[in-house]
Amino acid sequence: MADLTEPGWELIVHVDVDDNDTGTNENGFGDGMECTMFNGNFNAWSLSCVKNKLYVGIQSLGGARVLYTPNGSSEDGNWFYSVGGDSLHPNGFDGALNEGASSQLEETVYQNIAVNIFPFDDYLYAGLTCIYMPDFGATEEYLAGSQIWKTSDGISWVQVTDDGFDDTSVLNFEAFAAFNDTLYVAGSRAANTVGGGLGGAKIFRLVQ
Repeated sequence: MADLTEPGWELIVHVDVDDNDTGTNENGFGDGMECTMFNGNFNAWSLSCVKNKLYVGIQSLGGARVLYTPNGSSEDGNWFYSVGGDSLHPNGFDGALNEGASSQLEETVYQNIAVNIFPFDDYLYAGLTCIYMPDFGATEEYLAGSQIWKTSDGISWVQVTDDGFDDTSVLNFEAFAAFNDTLYVAGSRAANTVGGGLGGAKIFRLVQ
C-alpha cells in the first residue's frame, strides 16, 4: 500500500517500511514474503473510506479478508482486521471451504475469495466473489450464490444475502454504485479470468 504525499508516493505497507519485520505494516499486511494466493493477504482488491477509516478488501484463495487503518500511518500497529485474522469473523466472512477446489489443488481453498467494499449511508457494504473454476475442481456442487454483508462500526458484520438474492448462479457482487440516494449492485454470473460463466449479469437496488 502507498500513500500520496506532497513529496510523492510513500509506501505504508511494505517489507522495508521500517527497521523491524513484525506488524501489519509489513509486506502482505504482516503476512511476509512467504505470502501466496493460498495462504495470505495476496491482493488488495478494493479500497474504501468510511467514518474516518481506510478499509481494504483482500483477495485470497485462503479466504477474503478486510483490514482497516484509522490514520494511514506507516508505523507499527496501525492496521487492524475487520474480517479474518484476529477479528470477530473468519476468513471468507463465513469460513466456508470449497472442498472440490481444495482437493484438486491440494491446498485449502475458501468459497469466498475476494471482497468489493463500498460505503452507503451509515454502512460499509461488502460484496463477495465466489470461486467457480470447474477446471480446478470448483464445480456446481458448491454453488450457493454470492453474499453481501454490511457493517456500521467496521467490527461486527451482518449478512444481507447468502444466496445471490435467491439466485445461486450469481457468483460475484463486484460493482456498487450510489445514484439518487439509492444503492445499486451488479450481480455477475461470470467467474474470474481462469474460469467460466453461468449467464448474464443482474442489477439489484436497495429499497428502503
